Amino acid sequence: MGYLERHPELTAAPEPKPLAKVPARPIKDLDLPVVRPPLQRRVLIALGVPVIAFAGYELYQYVLAPTIHHH
Repeated sequence: MGYLERHPELTAAPEPKPLAKVPARPIKDLDLPVVRPPLQRRVLIALGVPVIAFAGYELYQYVLAPTIHHH
């Protein structure tokens, strides 16, 4: 019946169990994930420019054109 019996949070933690030993495998035996090459910059430009042009035209046609009044 002492101070540490009344305050168990102050006692030392139990020793951790040792980790299981995993056999080492050579790197050449590992299966590496397939890495896809990045898309070419020209392909992104070829697809992006028409999409941006179409979106700009639609924005002009449905939002800006009705607000501009011709005299």
